[in-house]
Amino acid sequence: MLNNSDFNFWLTFFSKVMPFVEIMFSQLQSRSVDACKAKSALKIFTSSIQELRDQCDSLTSVEFEQKRRRIDTSKSDAAKEVCDVILLQCRERFSFTNHLEAAKLLLVQNFSVYANSFPNDALAQAVKAYPVLVADN
Repeated sequence: MLNNSDFNFWLTFFSKVMPFVEIMFSQLQSRSVDACKAKSALKIFTSSIQELRDQCDSLTSVEFEQKRRRIDTSKSDAAKEVCDVILLQCRERFSFTNHLEAAKLLLVQNFSVYANSFPNDALAQAVKAYPVLVADN
């Protein structure tokens, strides 16, 4: 079973994907995450997955069948599709990030800073994210 070429391909493929997922997960779970850090982490993650998608053909070209090199396009296409699904889910799940700015306004440790310099940009993004809020100037 461990010598199965399909198993080895997917094991190799996901061993390349999962480190990026782990990094993204740990960055988003950090206590110090804010909207800027989340967007930056997401940008790095999506560019890494896109690079991996572009390399899918090279992952499949190392297979041998009857001692001849060949490219298994079905595995390459399937791997590209997995990358496409990951990228699509990232775009859908993280398209609404303005609520992170609203949460930043409610951090108690920032209240002393807000007394001197209130983050009007964060307030504008919070109002944009939650139309029920009204920003009085």
